Amino acid sequence: MSDEIKYRWKAIGPFKTLVSGIIVGEHAALTRRCVILNQPDCPVSLSDFDIKFAEQDGTTYSSGIEFQVFARQGVSAIKFMLIPFDLFNSQERAHYLVKAISLSEGEDAEITMPYEIPGEELSTEFTYFLYVARVRLQDGTIWKVGLDKVSEALDELGLELNPQAA
Repeated sequence: MSDEIKYRWKAIGPFKTLVSGIIVGEHAALTRRCVILNQPDCPVSLSDFDIKFAEQDGTTYSSGIEFQVFARQGVSAIKFMLIPFDLFNSQERAHYLVKAISLSEGEDAEITMPYEIPGEELSTEFTYFLYVARVRLQDGTIWKVGLDKVSEALDELGLELNPQAA
């Protein structure tokens, strides 16, 4: 991979999921994982990406995502892209998450956003890929991700986009 883009893996817990009172993946030796992708020219960088899981009414579900944002320039809004991939590294769907936030250059913040997935869908999600899609700078200009670099990273990681899933 080129030096122009950086990604980081993080294990986030066992694959085991409770669906309608039945444990799915109980004997799977798999660990869910998160990947964050940072481009050097992006006005913000991401770290400490995590997805929180909970149980309710006999079902495991995702209750939210958390991550750190560091502002390299003053920003007023950020659009994130979250892409879950299944056990076979195929894209399940895609979610844009938008946060209006005022950060000065050099400032960081912990971001918590809802990401609710029912157990039936969660039982196939294995890898979560997060990157910054757009940033509105405090001077009004808009930074956009270089999709060729995102594709390059996905290819290197063996993750496959599905055009129908977006």
